[in-house]
Amino acid sequence: MQANDKDHLRISADVIARSVWAERKAALWAARLMLGIITFSLASANLSRTFGVLGGIIAVCAGCLITWCANGSHLLQLGAELSARFTRFPRSIFRRGARKYSIVQAAEILPGDWVCSQSEYERQCAPTRKANKERRQRHHERIERDRDWERERYVHDMKRWEMDLERGYSTSPPRAPSTVSSHCAPEDWADPFPDFLPVVAIIPSVDGESLQLTRLGCDPYCANPEEIFLRRDRYSTLPLRESSSLEGRLIEDLLLKLSEEGEVSEAQILAQFSERGHEAPIVLHAIRALLVAKLTTRRRNLYNLPLELLAIIRFLNISPSRHLKLSTIGKMWVEANKYRPQRRQAKVMTEGKYVFLGDIYGSNIGDHGSVYNVSTTVDYGLIGRLVTVLDSAVDRFSDTADPQGLQEALEVLRAATKEGEVPIPKLRRAMIVVARVGEGLIVGMAGNALFEQLKHAISSMAG
Repeated sequence: MQANDKDHLRISADVIARSVWAERKAALWAARLMLGIITFSLASANLSRTFGVLGGIIAVCAGCLITWCANGSHLLQLGAELSARFTRFPRSIFRRGARKYSIVQAAEILPGDWVCSQSEYERQCAPTRKANKERRQRHHERIERDRDWERERYVHDMKRWEMDLERGYSTSPPRAPSTVSSHCAPEDWADPFPDFLPVVAIIPSVDGESLQLTRLGCDPYCANPEEIFLRRDRYSTLPLRESSSLEGRLIEDLLLKLSEEGEVSEAQILAQFSERGHEAPIVLHAIRALLVAKLTTRRRNLYNLPLELLAIIRFLNISPSRHLKLSTIGKMWVEANKYRPQRRQAKVMTEGKYVFLGDIYGSNIGDHGSVYNVSTTVDYGLIGRLVTVLDSAVDRFSDTADPQGLQEALEVLRAATKEGEVPIPKLRRAMIVVARVGEGLIVGMAGNALFEQLKHAISSMAG
């Protein structure tokens, strides 16, 4: 993996931009025509039975009127939102090939790949393999029961035959039980096809010993670079990168703005980007692409529902209140976009003064224990991943042994993402609380690899 290339760490903004139609006349008319056809179909189904030909004429007029009056831009926005809500994966971005896959290491995975870890696939196959084992066991038990019954019958027939010989009857001896079963062995059910999920972003740790894979439809997954994954074949016509475009740069700027300001109204976004010289159709194009890619979510005010319906009519120029905010996938995309491989320096306090040294690994400096605090390199990338995982599980803090302590530790870690603002001992204490109280949350949300990194970081930091 080329860590300096951002397109090897997250889906390219230009690829996201091409996932929706540009707001041109053809797209606007296509959206309006689709609404007109839907209106005609509904009106025709309800009026034709009652009014006959007159009902059909009314349905045609209603369809033409809606097509002419509809706001194509508003319809494209609604279509993008419906696509994000009811489609599991945006096929316009993540396209997969035939039902074939290959075995790769985590370091070979790129954004846009459909992957499934070997451990996840083993868990997926476990029910099928267990069922096959039970079926084979039942088959063997059935064969053993039949053989026991045949042996008992043979013993009984032998006794009758011997009694017949004693009475002077000449009969043929009973046939010995067969060693071959008449029951066919059941065929094992095939293992299910791996449940592949598309990769949106890949965030390497500072030390390069782990990768955090962000995939649509599941929680972030921490993996070692050598961990085995199954990767589904993809269409060769889908590039991971495209030439820089205005829409792509606008998408990147919009994601960074949302990560800094949180929830922002669409009217404010349009106003601010218009001041920078961007046209409204291009800004709306970026918003639709982010919705389809599931990098952002849109919040509406239910009291504005009548305005949403009236906004379909383009002559009214109504703009309902809408707000955008980053989704969890969007936050990981921004984190991968900001990632820069670098070496961090440690702060060492000796005899009450801070001395900036290079990469220090717990050495005692000075005479006769004059070192008050020695800390190693702090992995701020690990802290950022912990904050992301805990933020996504904040509603489950009440299930832990110390919800308030875990919340306070999370606030310390969140403040520590701004490097140098939290003292090392305080940061270490917060990480100990997270490891002690939030172990189940971390392992359940991100796997054991992230928790092992947390324990290693705590043990390597001076107390």
